Amino acid sequence: MRRFRVWWLPVEVAFRADARLAIAVPALAVLAGLGGILPGLGLKWLVDGVSAHAVEATLAAALALAGVITFVHLLATAGARVRMAFQQKMAFELDRRVLQMCTRVPEIAHYEDPGYLDRIEVLRETRGELGATYGHLLQGLRGAVQLCGILALLAALDPRLLLLPAFAVPAALATAQSERVLQEAEEAVAPDARAHYALVTLATSATAGKELRVYGLARELTARCERLVLSVQCRRRGAERAAAMWTTAGRLAFTAAFLGALALVATGPTGAGDVALVLVLAGQLDGTTGTLIGLYSSIRRSAHAARHYFWLAGFASAGPPPPAVPLPLPHGGDITLDHVSFRYPGAAGPVLRDVSLCLAAGSVVAVVGENGAGKSSLVKLLCGLYHPTEGSIRYGGADVTAYGLAAWQERLSAGFQDFCRLELVTRTSVGVGDLPRADDEPAVLAALADAGAERLVHDLPAGLATQLGTSFEDGVELSGGQWQWIALGRAAMRAEPILRVLDEPTSGLAPEAEHALFTRYAALARQPGRRTITVMVSHRFSTVRMADVIVVLDAGRLVEQGDHDTLMAAGGRYAELYRLQARGYR
Repeated sequence: MRRFRVWWLPVEVAFRADARLAIAVPALAVLAGLGGILPGLGLKWLVDGVSAHAVEATLAAALALAGVITFVHLLATAGARVRMAFQQKMAFELDRRVLQMCTRVPEIAHYEDPGYLDRIEVLRETRGELGATYGHLLQGLRGAVQLCGILALLAALDPRLLLLPAFAVPAALATAQSERVLQEAEEAVAPDARAHYALVTLATSATAGKELRVYGLARELTARCERLVLSVQCRRRGAERAAAMWTTAGRLAFTAAFLGALALVATGPTGAGDVALVLVLAGQLDGTTGTLIGLYSSIRRSAHAARHYFWLAGFASAGPPPPAVPLPLPHGGDITLDHVSFRYPGAAGPVLRDVSLCLAAGSVVAVVGENGAGKSSLVKLLCGLYHPTEGSIRYGGADVTAYGLAAWQERLSAGFQDFCRLELVTRTSVGVGDLPRADDEPAVLAALADAGAERLVHDLPAGLATQLGTSFEDGVELSGGQWQWIALGRAAMRAEPILRVLDEPTSGLAPEAEHALFTRYAALARQPGRRTITVMVSHRFSTVRMADVIVVLDAGRLVEQGDHDTLMAAGGRYAELYRLQARGYR
């Protein structure tokens, strides 16, 4: 059943990409296969005419041969162009599916699993083979049709020639073994290949360029790349040598049989035209058999890539199943964390321990603590990017998973410290924060105003129509702070989310700008009728004084909560950190 899925995949993708071409291309392949044997017949008639000194027959055969060659050439050219265009459509369809599968999982824990990353690296490297599978099958169909025609003509001359294809079996088995050797080597080098790709990406990144130069890391980066490349190449070359030995042994067996067949026919009672036909057909048989053996190898590689594709499909569907009947999401409920603990995959210990907390609807909550206290981990749990190791997160009286994580995330809004630099038109780069209104200019301008970034539009050469990022022609590169304003505008696009998270989104801005931004969001949250829960994470204690509730984390535990005055009067951890920071500013 699994093998059937592997072979059915390219057919299913082909008809999904373009059903008409999926039918037309095989038809062209069959015609091309039949047309491949016609030049040999034309040559036979021409040689027979010359041998018989029949001028009219020779002229007719020559014209027929010229017409056949022209027809076969045009057919091959048209078929190749149609096949290439069709393979591009199939590649786009496969890329779309892989993209959907990679983003289908609402959580992000798998991005920290080396096994997952290695699998994705192999799939990335072999995606081209997967997209070409249907083309390989069609070339195989063409070769099979041509092979049948060749064998039919050879059998008419001498039935013993039908034994010749049997000697292709050792070559095919040797090729299969060589492919297994290469595939095993490719999987073995995946970690090093991924590390090399990451270093090359780092070296070409504008963000990393400053530190690479300031710290003089170019030579060290180059040396590491060279070591990784040598490691990968060493393993690959060893596998290639072994594969070449298998392939050569198989080809020698077939070549010996081929030469024997030529000797058998050349010494038999045949005419000059028959000898010419056998020479052409024998050469075509060798080429067609070699092509089919090569295609067998290509199809095996495609099947290998397909197995990784199905693994990814299974992984994408193996996460927490969505509720059979998801609950409708109410608006305006409290979010409750009930004895929540969380440990990152592979980590030695939990980053959050037994956190119980109620985030009241319409409240402004600030989360503070030293580095490593668990602030960002708490935010990721609230956003459904991770699932608690212990305990639960409830909203409106039900676990958030009862609503479906995708539905939950569609009702959130967030601005992160490690935000995305979406190199799109400015309007869209902000607008995708609320996808249905991505190109709604009034909504985008209102979001930028809520984020305090309205001035940014006037600084851009084409306003909201400015292309961001130097990867594109006429694109504009922004400063770190300007990119942060874009991300903040994106976080303000959803008008009334259930939860709005601001996880240190203003690290690149001045303290005054951060204070003004948080003040603005606090004012928005407290407008009459608003029930959005606003969670703000900041290292600047002077900023979080405005919060209704300040949550203090220390080493993954909730140690204090309350408003600023209450916590200062308590003289606990918050008061200690606040005074320490205040002395630093003074």
